[in-house]
Amino acid sequence: MGVNATPVGKTEYIVKNQTPKRLSISGRGPALFLAPLERREIAETVKKDYDFGPWEAAGGLAIEKVKAKELELGWVPSAALTIAIVFGIVGAVLSDELPKAYPWYWTVGTPVLVVVFLAGVIVYVMRRQPSGWGQRILQYLYQWGSLLLTLVVGVGLPGALVYYFGGIGKLVAQWPDSSLALLGRGLQLSFITVAALLPGLLFYLFDRLRLGTLRARFYRQVFRLDPYINTMDDVKTKYGHEIEEVYGTEEEGGGSRLLSGSRWPVLLATAVFVLGWVFTLLPVEGDVKVEKPGDLLLMLRPWPDAMAFAFLGAYFYSVNNALRRYVRGDLRPKAYSSMTVRVIIVVILAWVLEVLFQGEGKVYLQVVAFFAGVFPETALMLIGEFLKSRHVGYNPYTEEQPLTKLEGVELYDRARLLDEGVTNIQSLAHCELVDLLLQTRVPAPRLVDWVDQAVLYLHVNKESRRDKLRDMGVRTATDLEEVFNSEPGLFDPEMPAVVASLWNDEWMPYLRYWHRSQQYVETVHSPDQLFVSAGQP
Repeated sequence: MGVNATPVGKTEYIVKNQTPKRLSISGRGPALFLAPLERREIAETVKKDYDFGPWEAAGGLAIEKVKAKELELGWVPSAALTIAIVFGIVGAVLSDELPKAYPWYWTVGTPVLVVVFLAGVIVYVMRRQPSGWGQRILQYLYQWGSLLLTLVVGVGLPGALVYYFGGIGKLVAQWPDSSLALLGRGLQLSFITVAALLPGLLFYLFDRLRLGTLRARFYRQVFRLDPYINTMDDVKTKYGHEIEEVYGTEEEGGGSRLLSGSRWPVLLATAVFVLGWVFTLLPVEGDVKVEKPGDLLLMLRPWPDAMAFAFLGAYFYSVNNALRRYVRGDLRPKAYSSMTVRVIIVVILAWVLEVLFQGEGKVYLQVVAFFAGVFPETALMLIGEFLKSRHVGYNPYTEEQPLTKLEGVELYDRARLLDEGVTNIQSLAHCELVDLLLQTRVPAPRLVDWVDQAVLYLHVNKESRRDKLRDMGVRTATDLEEVFNSEPGLFDPEMPAVVASLWNDEWMPYLRYWHRSQQYVETVHSPDQLFVSAGQP
């Protein structure tokens, strides 16, 4: 029999299981069980009842004494005195140089200075509560402030453009004869606003995951993936810096939101989308006549230009990409930087396409421009082939090992990996797998499977041989090793050399360990057993 519940008493210590195993700690009375990576709050009386010392010495446990955070405000008097002296010196200068402004300086400046100083003290106090109410209030203020600024750009910018350049004043003066035209302008403005704000609003809806939850998930994954670590000390020694860069320090991560970085990329992307939709629908004063309800549809049709359709393609891709990353839990400001750059790139491509395909027909050019927005790389290849057919001598860039040759890698997965510098199968097979797991938050089994496929792709370089292996049910490098070791007679004479070459591949020990990791939780009853079944490559 053992105990799992926390014994009654005043919490004075936190006991942390530093291993992926279930620990059974003996003491006076029933054994105390700690689940993998569990944190347990205990009282001083409980600490005396169990023999934690050997577990701590072996690295299986960590015990911390609960301490109340002390608020250090000793800097307040000196800061207040310094500000007062500087404020007085500036006031004295004004009394000589600008005597008329002198009374206003003290009347208005003093309360403003006091409010700013008190706000600084409040912010400092809040920051001393990294996982409590203070930090949460700061994060909410920051999030709502950035959301408000994004709404101002998404609503105010198109509203100003339509008001000043859409002939709103003239239409209002002609009311009620211009009611349909005003309705059309309203529909244009509403559509532009909603479409421009949609990707950014997904970002703010997404900000719900807790850093502590993601950190614990990563710890479980890396214990299963890395055969060279056995305790949390090993994890922090090997991956501590990378973890802090993504999730912050552990003290800050308990209640913090996931997205604590700059929101400027979201704001910039929203502004770019506004400009793109304004150009696409052109809600400006012109020759459009709205005389019957059916004419309203004309005001929601894109301008028949290659640049407008290229933007539509880039927007189509960006919204789908944002939605996928929203569902996956990977929607971060860096994604919006990619969206902004993509729009600019496809606009430039549209200009080039207009020059190259002038005689091909306007509809054909618009369709090509749209797909250039969705697939810019394909558009570059198309431009290269066109130049090559004209004997310009241009050699188009073609990727010999595209990531889409791997099973399960789609267009959006390829774009996400590209954001992390993984451009082809070779770079995936030799990437920093743990860093990629941290940065992309692609589910670990899927990412491991992609790397496993990439390793096989590099070692079996003939498509015909890969097809033959796939017919045998061999999809990955670890599959090949397993099948070859059990049935070597099924393979041609060259396959032993291929299998032998897999042995020295840098990620094969990790892939093997991932696949043979125990699917049940091992219970350890003694510190001496902690490393007996430790994973080895």
